[in-house]
Amino acid sequence: MAESAGGIDIDVPSIREACEAGGYDAFWLRLRTDGDDAAGVTAAAAEADEAAQEAELDIAAMGVTPCPGGFALELGAAFWDEHVDAWLDHFVRALAGRGIHGRLEGARDVWLPELLAAAQPPVPTLFVWFDGVDRPDRYAGWQLPAVATREVVGTAVAWVLEQPGPVVLTQFGLSLRAEREGLARELGRILSGAPSGAVDLVDDAAWTARRVAFCPEACGVFQTLGGSAQDQVDRLRDLALLLAPHTRLGFIRVAQRGVSGPHAIDSAQPLAGIEEYHVRRAPALLDRLVPDAHGVQVVGRAHLAAAGDLPGWRVEELGHDRFLVSAPDLDAWYAGGRPDAAVLARARADWDSALLTAARSDAHAAGED
Repeated sequence: MAESAGGIDIDVPSIREACEAGGYDAFWLRLRTDGDDAAGVTAAAAEADEAAQEAELDIAAMGVTPCPGGFALELGAAFWDEHVDAWLDHFVRALAGRGIHGRLEGARDVWLPELLAAAQPPVPTLFVWFDGVDRPDRYAGWQLPAVATREVVGTAVAWVLEQPGPVVLTQFGLSLRAEREGLARELGRILSGAPSGAVDLVDDAAWTARRVAFCPEACGVFQTLGGSAQDQVDRLRDLALLLAPHTRLGFIRVAQRGVSGPHAIDSAQPLAGIEEYHVRRAPALLDRLVPDAHGVQVVGRAHLAAAGDLPGWRVEELGHDRFLVSAPDLDAWYAGGRPDAAVLARARADWDSALLTAARSDAHAAGED
């Protein structure tokens, strides 16, 4: 394989190293380029795939995603060096034909530290479904319009950057080091071309961290580690208030560390009579229903109408037809790792008429609601 071709410098050793680290199955390439021609890079990868298929080579790109300073793509299966070399030759020529220049190298995952491992005790976690999705029942990537995305991402990144430590930016399962400066722009680029993206900052010495993860169907998941459970809830509630103008539904519940989407809603605390898939397949119902009762929730007027009277709950109007609904004793919800059983049972009774049920989810999935 040549080390330079068509305006592309090729870092052969790093590519071999990434291939070996991937077990000669699938590995990541990183294209560093000053341009932002996502369509051109994707077309070049497709052209290389087509050429490899015609040559009966068992190798293909499995997706192109923006990353800091350019683009990343996963390549596999990489059982034979000559297949990798042939694909890369086609790819580089296709890039050059589109006027794309830069440096092609192997990419290695940055492993997140033990602090964010799922094996650690679960923590209070903010789940948010954002408003403004045109077709909330159609899986189509991130979905939130560009202006709202900039505002939501900007708010979340400003919050996560309050945490000291190096930045790790994740897209399509690839985690890379990133700079603090321009982080909101980079995360926005990822969401413009990929269904999900996440940012983690960890201070190992202080044993603190913050995590921001955006996922398909305009959902967000946020965690902050360090201090007491009440400290964590306070920081998450502050963020929830900042995000409220763009929020359809938000709540704080206990979940495993390092989670990246609403599929983890029951990772540490079971829901009431439903599974996470009942929530995932009926996002439109979250305009007026909640998947469970929570000590802290940001809801809309339709949720309050569905719930009816909420004795003992603190309801604060936030503007934009959004309301912060809080339980009187948050320690009973979050200090013990899981909500106190009696407190949770009473709360579910209070919210009963606004709870998402299996029957409601099934009817919606069948087009009956």
